[in-house]
Amino acid sequence: MIYLIDDKKIRQEKDYNWTNDRFEKYREYLQPIHTLEDLQSRSDQVFQEGNILLYHESFIDKTDIRNEALYRRKRLGEFSQNKNSYLVLFTGSGNIRRLNENIANVPVSVLYRNLELFVKKYSDGEVDLKCLLFGSNPEVEEKLSIKINSELIEIDNTTFGKKGSNNLYIRTDEKYIHNPFEGSEQEIIFDVTDLEFTKIINSKLNNVHYDNIFIPLCCGPTLSDYNGLRLATHIRCTKTINQTSRIFIYGVVGLESLLEHEYFNILRTKNVFLIPFSKRAIVDAISKENSGYAEEELPVEMSKLNLLVPSNYEDNHSIANEWSIYRWAYAINAYDEGIGRINTSVNNNLYFKYLQTVYPVSKINRINEEKLRLQLVQKPKVLYIDDEAGKGWYEVLCKIIFDINKLDFSCLDIDFKNMAQDEIIAHALERVKSFDADVVILDFRLHNSDFTKNVFDEITGVRILKEIKRSINRGIQVILFSATSKLWNLQQLQHAGIDEFILKESPNDSKDPQCTEEAIDRFMKAIRRSCDRMYLKAIYTSNKNIKEKISKKQIDIDIDNTKYSDLQVENHALLVAEIDSIYEILNTYNLNKFNHAMIMQFKIMEILNNIYIVKKEGDEKMYFYDNEIVKYYNYEDNKLYEWNDQILSWDNKLKKMVKKKISSESYNSTRNKIDCLIEQRTNIESKKAIHLEVKKLTEYRNRYIHANKNRKLEPLNSSIIVNWMSLVENVINVL
Repeated sequence: MIYLIDDKKIRQEKDYNWTNDRFEKYREYLQPIHTLEDLQSRSDQVFQEGNILLYHESFIDKTDIRNEALYRRKRLGEFSQNKNSYLVLFTGSGNIRRLNENIANVPVSVLYRNLELFVKKYSDGEVDLKCLLFGSNPEVEEKLSIKINSELIEIDNTTFGKKGSNNLYIRTDEKYIHNPFEGSEQEIIFDVTDLEFTKIINSKLNNVHYDNIFIPLCCGPTLSDYNGLRLATHIRCTKTINQTSRIFIYGVVGLESLLEHEYFNILRTKNVFLIPFSKRAIVDAISKENSGYAEEELPVEMSKLNLLVPSNYEDNHSIANEWSIYRWAYAINAYDEGIGRINTSVNNNLYFKYLQTVYPVSKINRINEEKLRLQLVQKPKVLYIDDEAGKGWYEVLCKIIFDINKLDFSCLDIDFKNMAQDEIIAHALERVKSFDADVVILDFRLHNSDFTKNVFDEITGVRILKEIKRSINRGIQVILFSATSKLWNLQQLQHAGIDEFILKESPNDSKDPQCTEEAIDRFMKAIRRSCDRMYLKAIYTSNKNIKEKISKKQIDIDIDNTKYSDLQVENHALLVAEIDSIYEILNTYNLNKFNHAMIMQFKIMEILNNIYIVKKEGDEKMYFYDNEIVKYYNYEDNKLYEWNDQILSWDNKLKKMVKKKISSESYNSTRNKIDCLIEQRTNIESKKAIHLEVKKLTEYRNRYIHANKNRKLEPLNSSIIVNWMSLVENVINVL
């Protein structure tokens, strides 16, 4: 049996088309294992003699169970000692294809490309690891080896060329063409990984300038990988004094054999040449006319490569994250240990080096701290939920939110990779509640399964968003911060209740040099708007409490006329509608929303009067529903006045303030009725604060409704509206 042990199920499906249906087709011969738990439970059958293990080298590294990891490594070693068993180690970080008896090493993309052919041969009773490494034509390696050796026999008698100290000659081992230039620099390459190429380039090409660099087309353990093309691409995409030097790639095959190669297009760029595998061709190459190569030409020339996302990345989502972190960190000068990890990846990974060359970071405008200051009246608590936070996003956002703006900032620090979706959601919601978050910055996809789901509502970020709005507090501001750029996602997210949407910068966005600065500016505006709207959380809490009180409150009615009962029910329904309307109007960008909310709050006071107080026909007195007579009170100058008291009032005839008995009209006002309700129907000790806020609300409403150009109104703000919402809640609580 063949066991494919790889935890990157998404990559299997999306990048290599190894879906569940395809695995099912070969179920009799090939079994996938995606989790450590599965490997543990099937350990005895997996490690049986005669099996073939295709093992992703970083599989065990994804677990925190160190003892288990060491044990499994030991089991692999023991398994490989049996000559009747086969072990194939594959990785996305290397480019080596190697076969040593029953043990093979292969790049991940090569393994999946040749896997079906290998399984078919296995089903016919043939185990051919060469087929897994080299596909349907493994004899290509042998042909290349014979051809190179044949050419070398002819080359041995060729004389050396003249001294050329400004040439760097690279060969792959002792049997390759020896350096034809007397006294010039030479380098022998054994390791062909991206990391090793970067090390050689940084050590050899940073100090001495070379006019010409000579590279073998076939280098490394697999001749048909044509790693010379990749090395040439590395040189062009690595910032050194030799970045634009002429490159000559010498090989035994022509262009027709390289057309399908990933890095073939490097031969279409300026000053990169493919030459024959001979000393004469190498010596003659330096006589070629040098047209020169300005550094400014690099972005355009390298854009001809059209490189695809490398197979060792799970998806474009990961690329966009790391690329955005790198660009944002540069723009705001946020460098520390966390960002350093990204810089290492960007500076060593060939795809990122290519992106840097095509979209040079030097063109990004640096953003000073003043532009990153939010200038907030209130200080919200900001929670960040993102499975990519540990890659460097936390450090970038921490500088903006905590270091510069001094806001309370926290990040959900859990093991996203090894948790089920429901566990992630539970941890996220618990953290929102325990941290008492006002603003949540939320990633769209937080679990591996999110990349293969076709149902929007099943995406982890969507489920968290909906639960925050539904079960915690609708007023919590949620900013979606994601690499997803699909329009349908955005439309559905808006419908689901997202408050802001910020798109992480993808490589394609970087075509515009201003993209990074504009993205950060959009982020700052989104944060500022969200922080300015944090009052909605308090409004929603008050609204929820009010509706709960209304639903529980029982009003005793002892009146024969049933129309009052109907009126009570009608006003209760109206009360709930007004409460909901207040939140809805405040949850808009209407410039006059605070005044609209104030009118609604006053309307609620009127509705409360309609529920509790009724004027009997033919009677000047006011009554509560239980027939108790309403005593009249009027709250002025921090004092509560009764029916026969006199207070200072404005006399229109005398044009001055005089002491007068309180007019009966005052006792019929909405404000006075609320004052009466508070005094007669509650037993709270301190009623003064409630009376005072009722006065402020009613006076503001009257001045707003009866506008007077000589009396300028101070504009309302969220704090005043929140206070008056608390007033409504307090009044209903004590009635």
